[in-house]
Amino acid sequence: MSRGTVALAGALALLVLADVAAHRAAAPPPPLPDLPALAADRVARLEITVLEDHVALERRPDGWWLVLPHEERANARNVAAALEALERGITIDARAEAAPPADELVRYGLAPDQAAVVRAMDATGAELLHVYIGTGLGDANFLRLADDLDVYRGRVGGRGRFDRHISAWVDPRVMAVATDGVSRVVLTRPDGALDIVRTDGVWRLADDPAFPVDQPLMRSAVGALGAFESAEEVRLDDPRAAGASPLVEIDLLFGDGASRRLRFLRSQTTTWAGVDGEAVLHRTGPYLADILAGDRASFYDHQLARRPDATRISIDDGATEALLEPLGGEWRVVAPAGIATGADLTAQVARGLAQFRVESWLADPSTCNFDDPVHVTVSGPSGSDRFTIGAFGIPLPGERPSRCAHRADDPGRIGLIEAKAWAIVRQAVGR
Repeated sequence: MSRGTVALAGALALLVLADVAAHRAAAPPPPLPDLPALAADRVARLEITVLEDHVALERRPDGWWLVLPHEERANARNVAAALEALERGITIDARAEAAPPADELVRYGLAPDQAAVVRAMDATGAELLHVYIGTGLGDANFLRLADDLDVYRGRVGGRGRFDRHISAWVDPRVMAVATDGVSRVVLTRPDGALDIVRTDGVWRLADDPAFPVDQPLMRSAVGALGAFESAEEVRLDDPRAAGASPLVEIDLLFGDGASRRLRFLRSQTTTWAGVDGEAVLHRTGPYLADILAGDRASFYDHQLARRPDATRISIDDGATEALLEPLGGEWRVVAPAGIATGADLTAQVARGLAQFRVESWLADPSTCNFDDPVHVTVSGPSGSDRFTIGAFGIPLPGERPSRCAHRADDPGRIGLIEAKAWAIVRQAVGR
């Protein structure tokens, strides 16, 4: 073959190769995966693996349970956060790299000792999703799919919804129980017991049905017993709980004959809770324990006014009287003249005064004085309620400043209201 022929053949070969390369360059990249959103009620099991921690969660008739590495009721909030991310769907925004070698996955946080592996299954055990979540910022992360070697960038709602310590998947409630079926509560304190029964939805003292038990307080306290959370779980012999003094023991009796027992203890400034039959104590906040450990008088009706149909409210400090009335269906400050308070604030204040409550009753009323009292009268078609606001009292829980208050017809029973709440009332009437 002549040199010219060889040169011509070589040129033709280059043209062919260039044409093939051009076609390859022009070929569109493969489409990005389309991951459909998963309805939360389709997911019956979640498995999450991070490093050596393997967590499995299962939906049961009574809610979600942690089943691996041990069996315990699951943290409903954290499970819901994970399901919410799956329900929104995982959005793939871009292909970061096509099939990188295994030793390159570390750059994306997708190496075996880095990735958070999430599997979701339905009630039959069929796999709905299998995804590897790597590093990222916010809700954007590098991802890999179980049947795909490519690395993608996508949004999963944040890796933190899945990458949690095992303890974060455990129900943090001290006593996970539905309390709507509680028919009787027995509070046993060092100074005696208080037996409170619920009949036709109303709480009463078993030994004094005429005693006006504070209904909102009881509903809130009983509901909280099935919902309050543990800040830390320790063994019964933990040195920090050594010498803890009993505050109150609570027996919850249910209408179906079931019962649960819980106790609160305190060591110095730390409050502990223990459930009967459990070999652990839970560090908790003091508020619920203090309510249930209160004396008999602390359960007295906290309401100073009960006039939801109020038509006139008077606030009189002895020098000036402010009047609130609903005019044209809207509460307004009608006296003194010239007070231009916004309609929303005026309505808020009127509603609050019409059903005014103290936060707690004082065991020692001598800590209050009423040298410069403010008298409030709430009137409606069915009658009037009158109460008096006094000077600053002892701080409320959380070191909140307070003021003293009492019903006009019961001046010896003095309670505390939040000073900030009363300042809002004064602001509304231009005081």
